[in-house]
Amino acid sequence: METVGGAKLISIIGMHRSGTSALASALHNLGADLGPESSWLQPAADNPRGFFEYAPVVDLNRDVIAALGGTWSTPPPLPAGWVNDERLTELRDRAEQIASEIPERMIVKDPRLSLVQPLWEDVGRVPASVLCLRHPAAVAASITARNKFSADEGLYLWFRYSAAAVLNRPDALVVEYESLLAEPVPQLERVARHIDLEVSDTTVDAAAGTVYQTMSHHHGTDLPDTPIGIMCRRLYEALQSAQSLDTDTALWLWMRLATDLPWAGPADREIRRARNEVAELTAKIDRLIQENKRGQQRLQRLETDLRHTLRTIDIASISGTVDLLRTTEPPIR
Repeated sequence: METVGGAKLISIIGMHRSGTSALASALHNLGADLGPESSWLQPAADNPRGFFEYAPVVDLNRDVIAALGGTWSTPPPLPAGWVNDERLTELRDRAEQIASEIPERMIVKDPRLSLVQPLWEDVGRVPASVLCLRHPAAVAASITARNKFSADEGLYLWFRYSAAAVLNRPDALVVEYESLLAEPVPQLERVARHIDLEVSDTTVDAAAGTVYQTMSHHHGTDLPDTPIGIMCRRLYEALQSAQSLDTDTALWLWMRLATDLPWAGPADREIRRARNEVAELTAKIDRLIQENKRGQQRLQRLETDLRHTLRTIDIASISGTVDLLRTTEPPIR
C-alpha cells in the first residue's frame, strides 16, 4: 500500500547471526546514515562490535511482535492484513511518529524487520531492502551456541525469518555472508548501487577494510534429511540463485508457513507436547491394530484347527458307525 508522506527507509533484513551487523557497520563507514549513534543499541557480549541498530525502531519491532503474542524466537502468526490488527493501534501511531522523525533514506537494520517490515511500509515507504543470507546450518550452530537451542530450533528460525523476508520483499538485494567476508569490495559496491548511495573507490576500500574477518566462528553446510532440513535447503538454494522466486516456490513457502500448526516451530512447547501426544496415540493405535491382526490370525488358526478336529471327529464317527453296522449286519443266506 502506497502511503502519502512518511520517511523513505532503507532496510537491512535477514535472520539473526547472518551478518546484518557487519553489513550495517560497513555501510556506516561508507557514509550511510544509520541515525544518531546516541540512539543505537549498545554492544553486547554476543556482539561486542555493536549492532548498528536504531533503538526506537528496534523497540517498536519488539513491541509489535509481543503484542501479537510472540517473541523473536517464537514468531507470532502474521496472516494477511495483520498490520491492521486492533492490538497494534497504539503501536501503529508510534510507528508513524518515529517514521516522521527519521531522515530520508536512513538505513534501518533489525532482523525482526524480516517479519514486521510491512508495518513500516504501511506508515512510510521502504524503496530498497538488503537481505543478508547465511547458510542455515551455520546460523543454527551459532544460535545453538548462543541460546542453547536445539539444531532443529535454529533451522526453524532461519526458515521462518528468511521465508518471511523474501515473501515481504521479493525485490531485496541478497548479500551472502561468506561473500561479504571474502570479497567485501564488490559486495559493498553492489549494495551502494542498490540503495542509491554515492561512494568513491577510496571510501569503498576503506569500508571494506573494516568488515570483520574474524566474526565467522561457526561454519556448516550439512543439513539433515529431515523435513526442516529439506525446507531450509530448498529455500537457501532459491535465495542463493539471486533470481526472483517463481510463483510455485512462493506458493510453497506460504503453504509451508500457513500450515505449520499455526506458525509454531520446534521452540513452541505446547505444540511440541501436542505433537508428542499425537505421536504416542498413533503408536498406540498401531499397536492395537497389530494386536488385532495377531488376534485375527490366532482366531483363524483356531477356526482351522476346529474344522480339522470336527472333520476328524466326523470321519471317526462315520467309521465307527460303519464298523458297528457291519457287526450287526444279519448273515447272508
